[in-house]
Amino acid sequence: MLVDAHSIADRAQLNADLCIIGAGPAGLTIARALAPRGIKVFLVESGGPEPNQGSSTRDLSAGRNVGLNYFKLEDTRGRDIGGSSTRWNIPIGERGVGVRLRRLEPIDFEARDWLPHSGWPFDYDHLQPYYRRAATLCGIDPEQPDADDCARRDGCKPLALDPDTAVTAMFQLGPANVWWGADMMAWLSKTDATVIFNGSATRVEAESNGRRINGVRIATLDGRTVHIAAKIVVLACGGIENARLLLLSKDIQRNGLGNDRGLVGRYFMEHPHLTAGVLIPSHPDVFQQAARYQVQKSGDTWVEGRIALAESIARRERVRGCVVGLLAVPRRASLRAIEALQNPSNGEAAIVLLKSALERRVWPYDAVKLAREMMADPSGALRALRRRPSSHGPKENGEGHPDASAPPEVFALNVMSEQEPHPDSRVLLDYRNRDALDLPRAMLDWRVTEDDMRAVSQTLALIGRQIEAAGIGRFHVPLHATLPPKRLKGGYHHMGTTRMHVDPAQGVVDVDCRVHGIENLFIAGSSVFPTGGYANPTLTIVALAVRLADHLAQGLC
Repeated sequence: MLVDAHSIADRAQLNADLCIIGAGPAGLTIARALAPRGIKVFLVESGGPEPNQGSSTRDLSAGRNVGLNYFKLEDTRGRDIGGSSTRWNIPIGERGVGVRLRRLEPIDFEARDWLPHSGWPFDYDHLQPYYRRAATLCGIDPEQPDADDCARRDGCKPLALDPDTAVTAMFQLGPANVWWGADMMAWLSKTDATVIFNGSATRVEAESNGRRINGVRIATLDGRTVHIAAKIVVLACGGIENARLLLLSKDIQRNGLGNDRGLVGRYFMEHPHLTAGVLIPSHPDVFQQAARYQVQKSGDTWVEGRIALAESIARRERVRGCVVGLLAVPRRASLRAIEALQNPSNGEAAIVLLKSALERRVWPYDAVKLAREMMADPSGALRALRRRPSSHGPKENGEGHPDASAPPEVFALNVMSEQEPHPDSRVLLDYRNRDALDLPRAMLDWRVTEDDMRAVSQTLALIGRQIEAAGIGRFHVPLHATLPPKRLKGGYHHMGTTRMHVDPAQGVVDVDCRVHGIENLFIAGSSVFPTGGYANPTLTIVALAVRLADHLAQGLC
């Protein structure tokens, strides 16, 4: 049943067995699992049934960035039924738009001595059955395919890389409308769960001893307040809002609920995204050979491949998770791919691109700009001129000249990587700025360490050597190894701010996602991730939500 919070009487008192804050993939998963079991479920969403419904609601997500340059916070989150899924925008054929989905790797669950604060309280095998159930909910193949599986289905083979060094990691793409489309809206309108939209949680209310939750305070933009008393409360409103809501709930505990050790909001993680360089193919056929790394349909599922280090190499080299995507860049855009880099040697990049174009008897886009880059950085240009040419030159046509017919020039190297969970990377309350509900806004201090960037450089160097050894081409990666480039971005993936750990001194929630020290307050979503791996978090979010729903059912049914 869908209920507009504006239709509820001011200061109304409602009662539920379970109150879930946030109707994104995590909250919807739990509600769909428990509502049919006779449990009285209230699902509260700040926005409405239509994605991107209004600027006033969207403004509630605004905040301030005080760390690394980051997106506007209101652009990174969805306050609508469907949550973050209303922001997904990867084209996947006739199915519209969707999101990349992949499990975390087995190594991601381990405590790695080269990655501080790593380690989950359970291993990969424990989560596998939940991953299968989550995949079905997300509309993808329950069994994660590898590149060979896809090749048997569709005949599209991965690049011939040494599997002991580099592998092709396959991402499935799931449709966004699974979470906010017509089928979901029809289910919500008929379910026994009560879905309250246009109501924002402003405070979680605890008993005087702070060990149990009484309920949740809801407010609307027209000034109404509603109290929902519940036996169990689940926060499922994202990596920023989960932490913010705990910090705002300070009536009983002055530092906020679950924050006795000052950990709420800390260990914020993203997946650093970076256009880190270019792959200059050794011959035009490489563009056809690399089709596995573009979005395409394989069987009943849309997939996309990315290149990663083999686990044995990642262990030996002690690097973090990292995958490299190959984006074929048209000739007229190839210079822009180079210019997008934070490049310690623009002259070197200019020479590389100029030589690549002239070898194939094409005139490079904006040659004047290239000349300026070379003159501004003569030492870099000289280094590139002195470098020996690759033994794998461009393919010649029948007249003995380089073949200039292929429309792309290079592949842009799109990196998505894991970052260290660092306690100083955090979400705080901004008491200088308040929203329309008179609440302090979120303040994000995102930090990436030098070791994070050094691991990316090391990974690219190892994969680049494998690419050259296979005769595919060569990497040009003008990337600082120690300082985050100015164009470093995130993936809208907010993780870690209420991290999971068996020890209350090292985490906010326990192995069951229950807030330490509070009997009936749970957290769902990527804010509980101790580490983030390289994979998009959605599939793991849903798997953990399925797992949490099973746990909650034991106490409510």
